[in-house]
Amino acid sequence: MSKGSASALCLAPAALLALGVQPATAAKKKPADLGKLKTATASATTTNDGQAVSVTATCPDKTKAVGGGFDAPIATDMGALSSFHTVTESRRASGNSWRVNATRFDANPVGPALVVTAEVYCRSGAGKIAERSDTDSALDPTSYFTAVAACPLGRALVGGGFQYSAGPQEVPLLMSQNRPSGTVAWVASGVGLAPGSQTLSAHAYCRKGPGAVRLRTGTAALPTTDTAVASAVTAPCPGKLQPFAGGYRSPGLGGSSALAVHTESRRAGKSWRTSAINISDPDPGQLSSFALCS
Repeated sequence: MSKGSASALCLAPAALLALGVQPATAAKKKPADLGKLKTATASATTTNDGQAVSVTATCPDKTKAVGGGFDAPIATDMGALSSFHTVTESRRASGNSWRVNATRFDANPVGPALVVTAEVYCRSGAGKIAERSDTDSALDPTSYFTAVAACPLGRALVGGGFQYSAGPQEVPLLMSQNRPSGTVAWVASGVGLAPGSQTLSAHAYCRKGPGAVRLRTGTAALPTTDTAVASAVTAPCPGKLQPFAGGYRSPGLGGSSALAVHTESRRAGKSWRTSAINISDPDPGQLSSFALCS
């Protein structure tokens, strides 16, 4: 080999780098492994009108809670709605658990036993999850509450939830939305049905680091009878992404006068399922479901 040929070979890698071409031997950096989905559940049984329950589902060891959901079924008697729950809280209780609070309402003195279930969705490589919250409060009856919790710049929304509280006398609140707003904020809205001190808070769970977050949606028509349950299921999460969090939206006081009681908001395979009844039948309305895929 001539001296000129040897020099050319030595300069070749430098020339390729100058042109932005990486040598074939350069290894690409693999994305961080955020961990597989793991689900844990907990449940409590209600039997009486006005009974309140608190259920907390806890993640397995060495995993963190990213999102969660609930199931709070209804009961019918002689073709009429006889028992239902209003869910007043669905959010992280700690870094590795999810809490659901619900209150039961009965049309009859004695109703069937119903099971309220909390679900938590966990992963081992979730990284540090920061929480942001926002609160709205009012004293007037038929007040419409809205709280929006936004993630700070540079962090992606990976989950969210809400909490409702009343004064000394428990005041019913019907949630109209508990959902992601894009991939940057979480929105919670509800309608208070009686006077009294009431507070609604939205909670956003935000992550800094690798991993894409995608939003998927789905819709369904609310029924025009309070004994029928409508379910809206989102499109499946793409590829290897999973629905670690999700939520819902239904009519509030504006537009359609339908009033929904949400009976379910949780994972359904690679989708998110939201279920509700319409207690303001025969007014129509639309139920929407949202999934945050990560």
